[in-house]
Amino acid sequence: MLLPRHHEEEFFSISLDAHIQGQDAQGTKFREKTSTKKINSKEAVFELKTKVCIGTRLKASLFIPKTLILGKPLTLSISGEVVKTVKDSNNHNQQNVFLKLNKNFNIQKAF
Repeated sequence: MLLPRHHEEEFFSISLDAHIQGQDAQGTKFREKTSTKKINSKEAVFELKTKVCIGTRLKASLFIPKTLILGKPLTLSISGEVVKTVKDSNNHNQQNVFLKLNKNFNIQKAF
């Protein structure tokens, strides 16, 4: 008997302005402006100049712009744990950070 295959959730390649905060690889608090590279309900990928370690907990504020459907801009606050980092092949001063998201999030009107 074959078991059903579990399908990986598809990522959305979307660039949203973001502020990331947490502790860097030396344990110093940081806050960095960046943007998302891709996201789904379980994971988000960002480019960061700040070096972070696997296992680090980060918070992110994503800025969702006003659209025809969305009458007002929103801020989506998410958090999670770094599960992977990869040097950016195009920019060696940055790394792609893979964040496993917590299930809790907050959506607010942007100011």
